Amino acid sequence: MIALDIIPKGDRGTEVGCDPLADISLPNVPGVSYRHFSLTFNDDYCLVVRDLQSARGTTVNYGGKEIGPFIGTECIVGGSDFLRGKDQPIIIKATRRVQFRLVVEPFDPSSKEFRDGVDRYRAGSGQLEEIFEGVGIRAPTQPHTEVQTPADNENTQLVRRIGQGRSSVVQHVFDVKTGRQHALREALDPYNPASWSERAAKMGPVSHVSAQPAILYPAVLFCAF
Repeated sequence: MIALDIIPKGDRGTEVGCDPLADISLPNVPGVSYRHFSLTFNDDYCLVVRDLQSARGTTVNYGGKEIGPFIGTECIVGGSDFLRGKDQPIIIKATRRVQFRLVVEPFDPSSKEFRDGVDRYRAGSGQLEEIFEGVGIRAPTQPHTEVQTPADNENTQLVRRIGQGRSSVVQHVFDVKTGRQHALREALDPYNPASWSERAAKMGPVSHVSAQPAILYPAVLFCAF
């Protein structure tokens, strides 16, 4: 169990890996790094899984949609209204065999009491630094890896349908890396001339302020929340 009153040893959150000094120590099996990933909070007080420059990366499965493996970056797993009440579990994967099912109790990121607790949690207890200073060594680093972190323009979005009409569908889109959300309205069949002709016929009698004729494109309309 991970809770705000259980302060991690260091300032990177609750660290998970095969290092005996990690907050959650795993068996030393192939693919698991000394410090593989951590559970912590970002600047918006959302719970995140942060890869700690592991050798093979960390993957997060959001009820069937996998993000990763990613190295040195993070994914939001709690605190967003998009994820609140999610039916399917969130699975954190260090390797194919070493996986964790994440259960996040609801919390209010805007609560002052909660934010104060997160600030203490993120600061850590300082025990990790004391341990390494006492033995005169530094925390172990990870070996170089050929695995690359997904580029920023790769798909890191979760999508949930929120409405549908005769010719289009509206979906709620959430980016697990940035936390950005938007509505996406997309034509069901953007290349069907009949559907656009029908829509044009319906719009014909409508009076427009501009004298310029309307041009209908089979495009996607973005609307920020």
